Amino acid sequence: LAPAEGLVLLNAGFARNANGQAAAITAEAAGHADDDVLMTPLEEELCERFLVDSIRTKVLEDWQAHDSKLVSDWLQLASRYKPSEELNDEWKSLADHHIKLNEQEEEDKANKERARIAHSVNKFRSFLLKMQAESGNDSAELSQDWLEDPSIQQHMRLRLLREKDSVQHKVFLPNSISTDVVMRFGTVPGREVSEALRALATQVVLGKLPMDLTPQQLIDVMMLEDSSHQKIASDEDEDMLRRSRLRRWAYEQPKLKLIK
Repeated sequence: LAPAEGLVLLNAGFARNANGQAAAITAEAAGHADDDVLMTPLEEELCERFLVDSIRTKVLEDWQAHDSKLVSDWLQLASRYKPSEELNDEWKSLADHHIKLNEQEEEDKANKERARIAHSVNKFRSFLLKMQAESGNDSAELSQDWLEDPSIQQHMRLRLLREKDSVQHKVFLPNSISTDVVMRFGTVPGREVSEALRALATQVVLGKLPMDLTPQQLIDVMMLEDSSHQKIASDEDEDMLRRSRLRRWAYEQPKLKLIK
């Protein structure tokens, strides 16, 4: 009903790129707290004032400039495309049904993933406990000293190779975790990400982290800082802070050498 030339589409923006960055025209249109906002509050206020005082006023004047028959003809034409209440109810029922189906599908998918992770973790823990028992330690809990013994690590690695078994970090973590880490920490796939995920997988295998954490919950764990890193956290900007935390997980957190 209004000319498009010279107007600002307030809900427009730029799609999120590979680094997880996106831009929106206004703060309200931003989909994420980290999105860049292109307008200042003053510019938003000026746009809103122009919309109310100029555009809507002009549209109303144009309609009122014509006789009432034009308005009635337009409303009659528009009514042909207005669905009935019965059809609206049917569409709403179908939409609600599909929403429930999608929610159930997502829940089933999440349950399958949790079951897969639990199976992988329990199978590997059983292998470690068996190896620990064979070495003379009958404890029902994994011994940290035993796990960190280089000769034990080498023996277990040879045992895995002989049994043609491979232990990749991804079998202990949600499928999307690698992509989510890349997006959240503003980096690219590579050794740093893989090493950080190995550290996460190690903590899951050793029971220091629950097996059913979602990708977002795992990333929240990675974003936590201990007291020795508080000075860094207060001095660096947000991007540098995210990178420093990723590096800490990649190079400072303990990892089982058996997990690749």
